[in-house]
Amino acid sequence: MHKIKIAQFGAFDVKSYGDVLFPVALKYELNKRKIDYELYLFSPQVSTFSFADGQKVYSYNEFDDVEKNVGIDVIVIGGGEMLNFNAIAFTDDAGVDFAYKGGEIWRKPIEFSKSYKIPYIVYGVGAAYDFTEKQGEIIQKALADASYISVRDEYTYRRLNKYVPTVKNSVDNLWDLKEIFPYINQRNENIVVQYGTNFQLEELITILGNISKKTGKKIELLSINETHGDYLIAKKIYERLGSDICVLVEGKSVQEIYKTIAESSLYIGTSLHGYLTAAVNFVPGVLVDMYSGTVSKLDGILKQLGATKDIVYDVEAIESRVIMFLAEKKYPYEDEVKKNVARNIELYDELIDIIRG
Repeated sequence: MHKIKIAQFGAFDVKSYGDVLFPVALKYELNKRKIDYELYLFSPQVSTFSFADGQKVYSYNEFDDVEKNVGIDVIVIGGGEMLNFNAIAFTDDAGVDFAYKGGEIWRKPIEFSKSYKIPYIVYGVGAAYDFTEKQGEIIQKALADASYISVRDEYTYRRLNKYVPTVKNSVDNLWDLKEIFPYINQRNENIVVQYGTNFQLEELITILGNISKKTGKKIELLSINETHGDYLIAKKIYERLGSDICVLVEGKSVQEIYKTIAESSLYIGTSLHGYLTAAVNFVPGVLVDMYSGTVSKLDGILKQLGATKDIVYDVEAIESRVIMFLAEKKYPYEDEVKKNVARNIELYDELIDIIRG
């Protein structure tokens, strides 16, 4: 039987918890369905670090050689906040600054698809902003030949459906995390905090100190996305509050990040996938909006859960929300989480049917 050669494109060259888990989830779902395949990962930059499972990540510039050597059968684009036209700046594992060119991350693999006549799939992606008419026309032309397109939230669906009516309104493709990482030991009393912005940082430090004193709980400071400066911010908070209140979590793999959140009593942060990790384990969470200029991916996931009150636009609102959550006896969104997990299964069923050909 022919081994299917899959090329997956995404932001796998940066230390971002959610982005590097997308190939982990795809491999898990392919294995679960007993698909015979080889997966090749591509990002704008070559990657040598093993933040997830250590699989080699090729640069986009290496695609021609890989295609020539192995013969790619299908291109998969996703997931993540892929459908944008802005340049995105990062710092790589060696501390060197670099940037994705505007739209490069999703447009380049489509160019490869057209050049080599390889079918392509776009799945579980997001769009942070409304498209201009010119951008919409580019999107419409680029995605016209896609074998399958799904987006992860209603707001992206509205932005894209105007130009690509075949798009499916689905869910983020990491709602299977609890199945991928089924292990947790037992719940502890710690509150996990991840913060990827300097927005109201001084106020946040004061509030975290107050929460710890009122509840008697330790604050675990976790880095999820180093490209947003999570670790540097965590260090600032730790230096101000000290070891009596805080634990500075350092050097965690994605599996350990997952476990840290899953075993906690509550999550506070700016990460969609930090919140999703909490949700699949029925751990309550409070999201701080760091995308105030748009209806964002954070709004999208909360709307799916009926949890829009769990996003705050001012850190002063965190304390009352935390106290309320800790007083509740049961996680309030269990049914909605189960629905999203079920929709995730449907997403991968559809996706892998297309991959099979």
